[in-house]
Amino acid sequence: MESSDMKGAFRFAIDRGGTFTDVYAECPNGKVRVMKLLSEDPDNYPDAPREGIRRILEEETGIKFPANELIDPTYIDFIRMGTTVATNALLERKGERMALAVTKGFKDLLHIGNQTRPKIFDLKVLCPEVLYEEIIEVNERVIPVQEDSMIPGNREVVQGASGEKFELWESFDKDALKKDLKKVLKKGIKSLAVVLMHSYIYDKHEREVGEIARGLGFEQVSLSSVVMPMMRIVPRGYTACADAYLTPCIKRYVSGFASGFKDGLKNLNVLFMQSDGGLTPVARFCGSKAILSGPAGGVVGYAVTTYGRETNKPVIGFDMGGTSTDVSRYAGHYEHVFETTTAGITIQAPQLDINTVAAGGGSMLQNAEDAVREMLKVMGRKFQEETGKTSFSAEEFLDDGTRIKLTVSIDVDTGNAVFDFEGTGPEIYGNLNAPRAITHSAIIYCLRCMVDQNIPLNQGCLYPVTIKIPDPCVLSPSVDAAVVGGNVLTCQRVVDVILKAFKVCAASQGCMNITAFGDDAAYQYIETLAGGSGAGCMNNVLFGDTTFGYYETISGGAGAGPTWNGRSGVHVHMTNTRITDPEVLESRYFPNIFGPNEDQPLDKEGALEAFTKFTQEVNDYIASQPDGKDKKPYTVMDLALGFVQVANESMCRPIRNLTEAQGHDTSKHVLACFGGAGGQHACAMARSLGMSTVFVHRYAGILSAYGIALADIVHEAQEPCTHPYEPESFQYLDERIDMLKERCREELIREGLSKDCISTEVFLNLRYDRTDCALMCNAIEDKSKNSCRHGNFEKSFLERYQREFGFDIPGRKIYVDDIRVRGVGKSSVNIRGPDNNPSGPPNPKKVTQCYFEDGLEDTSVYFLEEIASGYDIQGPAIIIDKTSTILVEPHCTACVTKEGDVRIEIGLHKHKSNIGTELDRIQLAIFSHRFMSTAEQMGRVLQRTSISTNIKERLDFSCAMFGPDGGLVANAPHIPVHLGSMQETVQYQIRNLGNDIKEGDVILTNHPVAGGTHLPDLTVITPVFYKGEPKPVFYVASRGHHADIGGLAPGIYINTTKNSSAIEENDPLNSYQEHIKHIQLLHARFSQ
Repeated sequence: MESSDMKGAFRFAIDRGGTFTDVYAECPNGKVRVMKLLSEDPDNYPDAPREGIRRILEEETGIKFPANELIDPTYIDFIRMGTTVATNALLERKGERMALAVTKGFKDLLHIGNQTRPKIFDLKVLCPEVLYEEIIEVNERVIPVQEDSMIPGNREVVQGASGEKFELWESFDKDALKKDLKKVLKKGIKSLAVVLMHSYIYDKHEREVGEIARGLGFEQVSLSSVVMPMMRIVPRGYTACADAYLTPCIKRYVSGFASGFKDGLKNLNVLFMQSDGGLTPVARFCGSKAILSGPAGGVVGYAVTTYGRETNKPVIGFDMGGTSTDVSRYAGHYEHVFETTTAGITIQAPQLDINTVAAGGGSMLQNAEDAVREMLKVMGRKFQEETGKTSFSAEEFLDDGTRIKLTVSIDVDTGNAVFDFEGTGPEIYGNLNAPRAITHSAIIYCLRCMVDQNIPLNQGCLYPVTIKIPDPCVLSPSVDAAVVGGNVLTCQRVVDVILKAFKVCAASQGCMNITAFGDDAAYQYIETLAGGSGAGCMNNVLFGDTTFGYYETISGGAGAGPTWNGRSGVHVHMTNTRITDPEVLESRYFPNIFGPNEDQPLDKEGALEAFTKFTQEVNDYIASQPDGKDKKPYTVMDLALGFVQVANESMCRPIRNLTEAQGHDTSKHVLACFGGAGGQHACAMARSLGMSTVFVHRYAGILSAYGIALADIVHEAQEPCTHPYEPESFQYLDERIDMLKERCREELIREGLSKDCISTEVFLNLRYDRTDCALMCNAIEDKSKNSCRHGNFEKSFLERYQREFGFDIPGRKIYVDDIRVRGVGKSSVNIRGPDNNPSGPPNPKKVTQCYFEDGLEDTSVYFLEEIASGYDIQGPAIIIDKTSTILVEPHCTACVTKEGDVRIEIGLHKHKSNIGTELDRIQLAIFSHRFMSTAEQMGRVLQRTSISTNIKERLDFSCAMFGPDGGLVANAPHIPVHLGSMQETVQYQIRNLGNDIKEGDVILTNHPVAGGTHLPDLTVITPVFYKGEPKPVFYVASRGHHADIGGLAPGIYINTTKNSSAIEENDPLNSYQEHIKHIQLLHARFSQ
């Protein structure tokens, strides 16, 4: 084809990721080109997307496009791009300097945020930095009209967007605002976020602030009422700040990218991928909607190419790339979430529900008991060196002067320790008495904080510890203490005295309120002991050489594990850096296609040397244990396979959370794997998840770029609403929906789309009255009078609520929080078949050996492009493509479809299970992930269905699993004060109820002497039975802070040691009894 015939015909879709930039190009001769470049390679090119375009144009047209000259855009039809520019700027805090304008009196609102504790075991808590440099307080205030308000005064009443009435308490002072804005401009800040109270529904003041700021010269003004007009000022404020912080960065990048073309791309169709999976023009591409720009392309890619191909099974997307691993779900429509947290900043904007997970899992090979013992040995020897003693003491005082004294004695040979509170003050009249469970909580929390292993949080943490508390005393009262202050204040002092005794310096951490003790030198020692940037005490014991301390922390970049640092190798064939070395040992890669000339193997010798040393240290450690001499030692391959198995299980965990926590059966999905490394783990993960089919697209290595090519152009319109979903509101809802639909159509037509290719989707954000869990629901076709003209949204809401949470609330009103319309302009790009069509049975290029659960097995190696459709390939086999590698495990069968993709059927594995009661660290790690996944799902449902701020935003709850004896098996990392006490609650009820516990029972308790913490903490215990067993095989329990039990104020203070009412502190009751809900009993008990 002549070069002149190629003008205006090249189509490019590009995913600029954190490690690699993937380019998908459709050429005018029908050819498809794919290319993978390092996103950052300043020695060879300034911008990876532009370089990819330049290379493909040069190679396909035969015309020289010099790297130092502007590219002629006349050869290009369109460019579509996803980019991590916004994500990187947020992670690295390299966004635009900005200021925040907020309602007067709320200047600290975003600095305070909420009381969530994402890393509850960090001794040194680092709060995310706010994005703004300057704060302007705007003199304005509107408050919703309260009909029964007793505050005197006549104030002007204004109307909100959906008819709500507001009182104007403070008029808008424009002159004062102008002065403050000018001061900010003089400091060189030209980006502003505006966040005013109630602006989501009354935006007049925000719009006026925006007009003034633009008039004064601010280049970027982000109004929270425009960025995301939704209730809740804190997430809305964070989102507006993120938009003001990131949008200028995006504009600079786009400007720099366009400057590499002759006309600055002014006349070219350039679209960018948003976090919601839709394309948008450059002018509308903003920071708050760009966080998941790249990963969203992958979701579109597998949604379009996998769902409905051969089955309408829902699809789980598994994207394993060089920097991160993402999981998502598609079941015929895109699943969006409207609040996520990235780099400590909450983003309230429509985003595809994509969960990111790290693939590492090595640290989970240590069990809780061993980890605590080793930490105590090291600490004991340290004190022995410094003082000649292995016991040490500390004391602290409660607010009333009552002493808490602790003496810790450590046996440095066994790692056993005695925590003796002899000398602690007597019980007192008041609220500071704390039951024994409180002290147990503080001890397990401190022990976990001082161990820098990601150990399972279970009762093993307390096995090496003997706790002695004099009886009675303030930590073990003889009477049924009211226990409100004792929960927080006394527990805080117990934590303080433990850390002080160990000379650990710690920062304040939420409910525990850990204060700082010890000197800097002691803290530096502990910081090294607990890891930090060093090897960590458990690394020295279990992992030995610091190589594997580094192994745990490496993440992406251009490296490939501690024994491989050749970026060109990873450039050519993607590997996931967190698990490269174990897989090299298993020979799971065709060995001679790495390096700059694609002729070098990975450094198997280096990996083998490091793992051999590591294996020896593990076996030496096990043999040194009292029961370790009779245990079979691990081989190098055992541990290498173990690391991969643990990594696989850690990546299955978010998939279970994504499906099971929303009421979906994971096994009834297809697993779509993509990213350079996804195909290597597909079979093992599918088998673990109970899935029968894996789908790997022929462009799996660059599926995000391919998905961007296939994506639709999208425009959304949304507005708040406060109307109930009932017939009286249907006319209003229909009118507002029609208006928003027309607005979306007009915007898409303005972008050059015809009416015929535009469709709209309508959503209502619905919630039960007096709850805070709104679900964004689309309509179900239903022409009954109980639905509005656009469909039955109520039925959709009720079905989804029941599926996700397992219950509904009959008779409760349903309210509409938001009306949302998504306008979609269909993509003009069609799915293409493979460029070549080989025939005949495939022949392996080589037969190598790989290590699986049954040992070494012969494994055939194939090139994907040489496999004809319709032929089965029996595992074990390796299928290699230019951008990805697929491992077909034993008992699995792969087949190339007529479209050139790979479908793998997962067969049953006949390997005999080696699971038993003897400690196996690999199986322990795998089960730890399973158990933690269950506890995390419990917490997610509890948070979402909760009403109170205590649970929904402060996360004052805890969820856990317990063994048949009530011992703690797995506790999700929730509120610290619950960690060690819930198992005592479960064990108390087992003793108390005995054989009266039946299948289908649910037990509710809050009594302090029954393992409780304080009265507002309610514990719900569910026994789990299995196949006719007469007794529970395990228990699950959740504890949450109910704000309205006991005292003069909600959940805060009780002025007597003994309760005057048996309502507040009572015997346990069955909220369910043999599957029967006792809702009337609950109502009666709580309303007495």
